[in-house]
Amino acid sequence: MKKLFLCFLFFVCFASFLSAISLDEPSLSISEKINYLNSVSHSEAIYLLEHSTFLQTIAIEKIEEYETVRASSPFKKSAQARFFTIVDNQKQPIADTPIIIKYPTLQEVEEKHETSSGTVITKSYNLEYATTTVTTDKTGVATFGLSAFEYPILAEVRFFLPIFAGNETEIVAAYENLTDEQREVLSIGFACKVGGKKRNNLKLAIDIVDFTNLEVPFTRNMVGTALLGEFMKRGYLWPGNYDTNVLKKYGIDLENTLTNAYKDFGGNVHDFIFGQSKVSEPVKIDGKWYCTCTAHIKIWNMKLNILSKDIVCEVSVSTPEGSTQAMTLARQKLGADVLADIIEFGFEFQ
Repeated sequence: MKKLFLCFLFFVCFASFLSAISLDEPSLSISEKINYLNSVSHSEAIYLLEHSTFLQTIAIEKIEEYETVRASSPFKKSAQARFFTIVDNQKQPIADTPIIIKYPTLQEVEEKHETSSGTVITKSYNLEYATTTVTTDKTGVATFGLSAFEYPILAEVRFFLPIFAGNETEIVAAYENLTDEQREVLSIGFACKVGGKKRNNLKLAIDIVDFTNLEVPFTRNMVGTALLGEFMKRGYLWPGNYDTNVLKKYGIDLENTLTNAYKDFGGNVHDFIFGQSKVSEPVKIDGKWYCTCTAHIKIWNMKLNILSKDIVCEVSVSTPEGSTQAMTLARQKLGADVLADIIEFGFEFQ
């Protein structure tokens, strides 16, 4: 029995070895190699990728990207990528080959809210993803266009070389079992950013309290100020900062925060962005200071008295200029880059 088991083990290892050799066979075309990978299980395909030079023979170049547009506006450009195989240091197009596309879609959701003036129906959208297939042309170029979105989104369109067996959904799911490095070689992503329609005459207030690494309220409102400044750079007019001690005292306590806000705003604010941020203890590694800033932010609909959006996010930075600069940089980057993108491309102002 032991002898039979050893023979079986040797056969499995030998078969895998032969598979790796066959995938590297110079006489095989790229389409034959892809078909070969499609003929085995997902685990076997990953094994072959790890034990052959296949990954070193693939190159994908980004040709065209989507431009940033506003909700309901059409995209003037389509995403394009050129797929190559590298043979003897020469690039040859992967022509007439199916490419799997994973792209965002919006599903409309209607919700009923009871207010003092009666029932109000609001519409929101859930971001989901769908898949389809396009074919590369003679030069190895794959092209995919998007329809206009009726609501802001921050998403990604991704092109996948179909090196796994199965339908579109199964192939995309199998990519999750690859390493980040492998995934970046065999697929390519395109940012899809759609901003809100309303940019002028905003009735918007921002109140984000910054805390130190010791969980003590910071004396300056850096995240909120960075967010406000970035909004104005992007063309959003009339947002404003609101400063209150309620968030410092009670944390993100809706009852206390909103009671004071309604009293102070007097109906002049429609969207209220508030919350807290906190920086980690800066750490020095190899001459650079590293720091992380996290935030929990809520956007409240002051007209309907309902929560519009709940955001938890973070950003990490490094700088050689010192621990204080690292904390400052982390707060500014969280407000101006991370939060600004999440809100602009995922929220419709009233």
